[in-house]
Amino acid sequence: MLTIANLLDHSDTQNVEAYVANSPEHAVHISKIMNQSLARYASAFAGKLVEDEDEANAENKGAARISCREKDCDVDSCGTSNFCQDYAPIVCYLYPKFRPWAYAPQHLILE
Repeated sequence: MLTIANLLDHSDTQNVEAYVANSPEHAVHISKIMNQSLARYASAFAGKLVEDEDEANAENKGAARISCREKDCDVDSCGTSNFCQDYAPIVCYLYPKFRPWAYAPQHLILE
């Protein structure tokens, strides 16, 4: 509670109780309301890392090779049409058929 109070810039913990006081019934109620609407966002970040292009193609036949043109390297595969590569590979990370290669230079994308 002290950590939460400190992070919220509270001078004491008297108001922090509202943040930490919860019951299993509250959790069930929140889950019923939020799970369905948040599922699509959660699944967007549940991408699967593959060893290489061969493994990506084994999962998604005919997957397209995705390049980072600015860095002149190939980094992953995607089992979709080639027409969506305008903002590749950045937008690809949210696509369910996107398969980043484990040993590709993913760090170059961050640059």
